[in-house]
Parts: sequence; structure tokens; C-alpha cells
Amino acid sequence: SALAARGHGSQLWASRFNGPPSTGDFARAVAAGPGGATVFITGGAGQDYVTVAYNAATGAQRWASRYSGPASGDDEANSLAVSPDGAAVFVTGTSQGDYATVAYNAATGAQLWASRYHGPANDGADALAVSPDGATVYVTGTSRAATSGLDYATVAYNAATGAQLWVSRYNGPANGADQASSVAVSSGGATVFVTGTSRG
Repeated sequence: SALAARGHGSQLWASRFNGPPSTGDFARAVAAGPGGATVFITGGAGQDYVTVAYNAATGAQRWASRYSGPASGDDEANSLAVSPDGAAVFVTGTSQGDYATVAYNAATGAQLWASRYHGPANDGADALAVSPDGATVYVTGTSRAATSGLDYATVAYNAATGAQLWVSRYNGPANGADQASSVAVSSGGATVFVTGTSRG
């Protein structure tokens, strides 16, 4: 067969992104567009988020977009998802002690919006999911509380505008370090599930 001739697991292409010299570029997440024509990578270069789109068939770079938070501090993207219609790419991570979530036009890389969440103290977002209808973006991670150490903090955003819809926090029974690491949405979009590590 053609698949056997190519060989299972054979490399189709390799593409590299090189940011500013001596800045330690890294990738943290990958997602393919719903049509399979584009693959998106996010991570960091220097002190910025960097999100790159590639032609999935050839590896040719289509665009690269950067996000730099206030005061040009340390920004690290951790998670990425594509809207169900393939029109937008959403990225989240940690930006100078806040969650920072950014939406891009999937075709051009133009920034559509950027929203930040700051809890009682330092916060870091680790995971992102989009509702099946594409209307809502959910971000979860770890947020330091005023009295209970670390809590899960999950934030919902309007996918079109970036407006914050709600925030929900979880403090485990030990009143200690609770760190969320993953989020998913039910097929009907009515329920959001978050998991992670909780002391006790």
C-alpha cells in the first residue's frame, strides 16, 4: 500500500522557529485546525508568547504572532485551542503573575483580543478549552488565594470579544495547594470539567 511504501512514522517535514538570539525559544502546545490544513504551535521566545501557524502538508510557516504583557515582563504561553469553525486560535498562559488569554485570527495571525485575570495574588493558567458551539473559551490554572494557599481558578470568556463571563475557584479540603492542570467541555456545552492536584 502507499502507507506501507512511505513507512509508518516516517518524517514528513520539520520546521523550526528561531526567536531573538539567546532567548531560549520553547514550544508548549500544538493543535490542528478542523480542516487539517494548518497546524498551530504556541510557547515562548524571549519574554513573550509566540504562536506560529504552519501549512500542515509542507511545514511552511504561514504566520507568527507575539504577545507581550504590560511592562515587557515574563510571558509564557502554555495551552492552545482552535475554534470549531477554524476561524480563531486561542492561547493562554502566565503573564507577569496573571492569566493572559489571547485570540488570533487563524488565517492571518492578527490579534483579536487579549484578556487578563488577576486573583488575590499570583496566577498561572495551564489549560484552555473551547465550547462546542465556539461561543465560550474556558481557561483554568492555579491562583494564589489570600488565606488558603493555592486554588484552582477557572475563567470563562466570550470567544468573540474576550469579555469575562464568570470565575469559579476551588479550594480543597486541606486548605492547601490546589493546582488545576486540564479542562474539558461536555459535548452539549452545558458542563465544564476541571482536574488537577489537590492537597489532601
